[in-house]
Amino acid sequence: MSSKAIGSFWENKAAQFLVGAGLSIIARNVRYSGGEIDLIARDNRTLVFIEVKMLSDRQFGSAASRVHTRKQRRIIFAAQCFLSSRPALLQLPCRFDVLAWEPRDGQHEARWIKQAFEAPG
Repeated sequence: MSSKAIGSFWENKAAQFLVGAGLSIIARNVRYSGGEIDLIARDNRTLVFIEVKMLSDRQFGSAASRVHTRKQRRIIFAAQCFLSSRPALLQLPCRFDVLAWEPRDGQHEARWIKQAFEAPG
């Protein structure tokens, strides 16, 4: 399976997990030249930008720890681009989450980190 197919598989699982938790997915794989967002969802009145990560083993840390400062800046940039083209969403509060699929007992377990990081003031 290609890395793109593997990424799509885990993003689909993440979308199912989030819908099961009551969120509504409004966009997937939103890409701009300076960044991308895996999933965009609504959690009641909050707009949520979600980065999906998966690790096959924990030797080099958690999946969530892979969302470093540079990656955060790229996600924030993409979120700004997304919002600039959808003025109706500008009044909604926003948050940045990470949904990490981490190995545990031979399987992958979802670890949902709400408000994993914030956009600078």
